[in-house]
Amino acid sequence: MKLGNIVADFRTALSAKIVAGGSTGTLQSITDDDGVLLPNGRYFFTLDGDNSQKEHISCTLTGTALTDIKSVSRQGVETANVVRDHRVGASVVITNFAHILYINQMLSGDLDFDGDDLTGIKSISVTEDPGAGDVTELATVNYVNGVAVAGASDMNTTTKGIAEEATEAEIDANTAAGATAARLAVNPSTLATSKYGVRLPSAAQKTLLDGITADAAEINQLDGATISAAELTEAGTFFGATDITGAQAETLTDGSDAGDLHYHLEKTGVLTQNLTSSTTVTIAHGLGRVPSFVGVELLFKTAQRYGVQSIGSFDGTNNSCIYSGVISGPTATTGTSTTYAIRAFAEGYGDLSGVITVDATNITITWTRTSGPTGTAAIKWNAK
Repeated sequence: MKLGNIVADFRTALSAKIVAGGSTGTLQSITDDDGVLLPNGRYFFTLDGDNSQKEHISCTLTGTALTDIKSVSRQGVETANVVRDHRVGASVVITNFAHILYINQMLSGDLDFDGDDLTGIKSISVTEDPGAGDVTELATVNYVNGVAVAGASDMNTTTKGIAEEATEAEIDANTAAGATAARLAVNPSTLATSKYGVRLPSAAQKTLLDGITADAAEINQLDGATISAAELTEAGTFFGATDITGAQAETLTDGSDAGDLHYHLEKTGVLTQNLTSSTTVTIAHGLGRVPSFVGVELLFKTAQRYGVQSIGSFDGTNNSCIYSGVISGPTATTGTSTTYAIRAFAEGYGDLSGVITVDATNITITWTRTSGPTGTAAIKWNAK
């Protein structure tokens, strides 16, 4: 803004030289003749007022530092930086001529109240409100507020005007006018928690509803029915995991057997595993979703022609299996595991055990191998 701080009887000197074109400087002191420190802010000073280097400046004072220095002409025109050199020890005296000039320009109408020059000026305080006939008086905030509220009409469907924000209770009750008798306007944040917001279907429920084709008679069957969000979600989960079409779903109301109309999608496959390798195996299951169950069977025969078998599964959380293997000679052993879904065990030869994990694309078998066995095992898997 144009105006600056006004202080009486302040004189000091520069503690460092300011060369022509400079925009910063430093004062030796910021204490006035009463021993009071100058507050930080915008000031007008005269430099070298007792010699031919005299120059008026405006600046920002922070402690003893001067920044944003501008030269002020005898007509009050500010230009960036000083235009003359000022030595160390040059006199610095506070001057108010530019401040008084700007006030005079403001009162004369040469400076706008709402312009950048006067940004930061505090509002004018008036103790009395003008009357309706005082057409040349300044309007107070209180007067303007009274006119705005008292003079404007309430809004309606054809006229803009004053409205009252609706509470959630008023929205739920379908209230037209509020406590002030003004028409109610709905805030979207309140609408979201009202009956109109909490009853909206979720994205999954909308998808389910989009796939249903119902005639008028079927729609009438829903009259009086109460279907919760949880029930709609459950229905979406059920139909999403089957191949039932919209038309087939409608026939279920006639007592048809759902088992005759659909099957739960299941994928199967086979592979071989080199028992000397513990490299992780990745199998593309093709379900298009995360399997809820994976079953796996393993068969192989040792070099001594002893049979080894494993039957296991992964239920989405836990791996487990049962297995039979060779202890020594022709003697066999059986065992269970809640750590592995598949195990090729042959005592004296070692074992190869696998943990199953799944995602929407693959079945992954992570192997752990202890010494032997050797050979190739046949594996069959199924996922659903």
